[in-house]
Amino acid sequence: MVPAYCVFSDVLSPIECQQIIDVGQKNLKEAHVMSGEAEEEKRRGKISWFVKDEKSELHSLMQKCVDAFGDCVLEFFGVKLSNFEPLQFSHYKAGDFYGWHYDAHTEIHKAPRHFSATIELSNPAGYEGGGLEFHSIRNPKPEKKQGNMIIFPSMLLHRALKVNSGVRHSLVIWGHV
Repeated sequence: MVPAYCVFSDVLSPIECQQIIDVGQKNLKEAHVMSGEAEEEKRRGKISWFVKDEKSELHSLMQKCVDAFGDCVLEFFGVKLSNFEPLQFSHYKAGDFYGWHYDAHTEIHKAPRHFSATIELSNPAGYEGGGLEFHSIRNPKPEKKQGNMIIFPSMLLHRALKVNSGVRHSLVIWGHV
């Protein structure tokens, strides 16, 4: 039986997580959603992007994350990914969240997303609330542990829970078959 999601433990060390946080926070912009829903009801937070070769000081760390994602999808889901989108850095402060959504999109001009991954960059002792939650599955809330990567099919309904205090950072990756 194929799992709904899998967790790849300790993909990044705390030092590597902090390096990504330091660079990711430099170019934060308000996060938006693609649907027609009101922003304040669907998503609150900030994001920045890691585009291949654009932030060369983190190139090897970004490649490490993409490689781990591809390896895990192949091992647990039996699928080889052929393409990856730019990586998204997410910044959630107290009151920020991302409501229920699918990562797969229906935009005709874009290739469909098949698999998604979230890497927990923040130490969970530094914030309350937050974390990832999946809809209608057993064990819907993966453990919040710095450096862990949570991999799942992009059609799996999920959300980023509201941060009650502190700040939560994560890195999101999307892959195509």
